[in-house]
Amino acid sequence: MLEKLCIEAREKKMKSLLANVSSKNEASLNFHLKHGFAECGRFREVGVKFGKYFDIIWFQKFIEYDKK
Repeated sequence: MLEKLCIEAREKKMKSLLANVSSKNEASLNFHLKHGFAECGRFREVGVKFGKYFDIIWFQKFIEYDKK
C-alpha cells in the first residue's frame, strides 16, 4: 500500500509524504522508520490516554519524481 501511495505521489509531482504518529504506537513508529521516513517534528504531550500524556511525532519521506 505504501508503494502505491509513493507511485501516486510521484505522478502528482509531490516532493514528500508526511505522516503523524502517536509516540505510543511503536509498530507504526518502526514501520515509518523502516520505510525511509525521518522525524521532522514533534508535538510534546498533546494527547492523553489512560491518564498518561503522549507526543505526536511527524515524519517526512522525500520522493523522487520525473521533473519533465
